[in-house]
Amino acid sequence: MAEEAMKISENKFRSIFNNLQDAFFQADLSGRFTLVSPSAVRMYGYDSESEMKGMPASKLYADETMRDKLLRKLLTDDSVIDYVGLGKRKDDSVFWVSMNIQYRYENGNIAGTEGVVRDISERIQTELELRNKNEFIQTVLDNLPMGVALNTIDDGAVTYMNKKFEEIYGWPKEDILDQSTFFQKVYPDEEYRMELMTGIIQDIQSGDPARMHWENCLVTHQDGTRHVVKAVNIPLFDQNTMVSTVFDITDIKNAEASLRESIELNESLIRTIPFGINIVDEE
Repeated sequence: MAEEAMKISENKFRSIFNNLQDAFFQADLSGRFTLVSPSAVRMYGYDSESEMKGMPASKLYADETMRDKLLRKLLTDDSVIDYVGLGKRKDDSVFWVSMNIQYRYENGNIAGTEGVVRDISERIQTELELRNKNEFIQTVLDNLPMGVALNTIDDGAVTYMNKKFEEIYGWPKEDILDQSTFFQKVYPDEEYRMELMTGIIQDIQSGDPARMHWENCLVTHQDGTRHVVKAVNIPLFDQNTMVSTVFDITDIKNAEASLRESIELNESLIRTIPFGINIVDEE
């Protein structure tokens, strides 16, 4: 019965071992493979398990010094978890892998190492594509003519801010990340600040997108200069995110003021012209 139970157990182990998706290895103290799984043979492009047995483990690394680095790390950590690097196939092509390695013991003594290797090429490729997209989006956002910031609706924490947002409000990012600090620095006049904050809070709490815009807000930059801005918020309640946009309309307001002054001056001049004067064209 004992032999039969052992045979059943061995058969189960062999079935699991043969159907592993990740590669499994065991190596002796000299760093040569003593056991490799069929999945390891497939992953690294070899012909058989016997071809890989006795082979130095360093041959499977794009950088052959990587195994030495892993062994040095094992000396202090006893195991290495999710170590990411480049593996090398039989045909010398490289691919991204994640490795979990530990010491293998026999009779209480270190007999070598064993580990599991996972092909993470698709994951790395996805991460690289996502990073490239994020960098592209970041470049676009940083070159927009308006300021853009993202913050969570429930606690107001800022999760993103483009450079134009900092420029328009006139304070460095690290000084206006906190909502309370933002209002104190940008709107230093307490009476004006409280009036503005009360209105903004009421508008946001209403949940009405039509109320999420505020005209002619007077902001104070770090250098003391004042600017007029127009702010428009877009609430994304399902994502607990508020998209805040801001436009510097100082030049527009200055132009409007100059135009009004010009019109008023012209009207004043017209009123001073005596009635009854005929203007005759001379030929």
